[in-house]
Amino acid sequence: METSERTALSSPEILEAILLELDMRTLLTSAQLTCKGWRALIIHSPSLQQALFFRPVKQDAEKRYNPLLAETFPSFFPTRHATHHNADSATPTSSHSSIRVPGEAPSLLRLEISKNPEKRGAYLHVNASWRRMLIQQPPVRGLAHISVTSGQIGYGYSRYILHGKDLPGDEADANYAGIRMNIFYDLILKQPISESRIYWWGNVPPNVMDHRADGIRDMFKNTVAKSDVILYTTSVFQCVQGIQRPPHPEEEMMRQIAFPVRDWGAKLSFHNATKLLPPDLEGHARYTELRRR
Repeated sequence: METSERTALSSPEILEAILLELDMRTLLTSAQLTCKGWRALIIHSPSLQQALFFRPVKQDAEKRYNPLLAETFPSFFPTRHATHHNADSATPTSSHSSIRVPGEAPSLLRLEISKNPEKRGAYLHVNASWRRMLIQQPPVRGLAHISVTSGQIGYGYSRYILHGKDLPGDEADANYAGIRMNIFYDLILKQPISESRIYWWGNVPPNVMDHRADGIRDMFKNTVAKSDVILYTTSVFQCVQGIQRPPHPEEEMMRQIAFPVRDWGAKLSFHNATKLLPPDLEGHARYTELRRR
């Protein structure tokens, strides 16, 4: 190696600028295997940790979902239908070309962790780095879960919103810790996956937003205003006994790829609001609010 090249790479500032030009996968893996010095710089550099979605950026930055997580867990993130995921395409657009087809359920069977059992051990390792990654930069304002039930007695829903600012992080950083992939992944796998949908950046389809029940419509508008990501689950309550449907293949896979431990790092408080709406949508809805830890 030429003397000038050695001098350049021995400068932390110059090396950091070079490493920032690498794609996320290279920066996360092979670059850190080059030497101890490179690994130490990548681990301790705020800029490089932000590039790897381990450390939050300022809230006034343009929204980007994590392109490496989107490549690894494509069913959970917005997708461009005509282009491959890369760092430049992980941003919302005015034409909404990055948004998944409305009504499409997230699929576990299409994930690499499902298709390649030999790699499952690495994914489910207790120290797996993907679990610590932010799902978006800047961190999401809130991750909401909405469950709507319909039946002969009417409609009902439950909702809770998990705010990133409530999670533990670097107290010296003005930004909050944000919602990371461990929470996102675990919440998705706790739902009936075939009846679930994931909506990013307020892109909720009109047929969902314009629910016939006024209370559910208002709740959706309120949730969109407070959350960057919404996990939406629907179910139909039927008073039928003795009939059991066979397990859905997605649900069978859910049991195989569930993470073995809870590594959220905090006891989280959820505000769970439940409303029951009568079939004729008249009168006052019965409203209860629960707080649990």
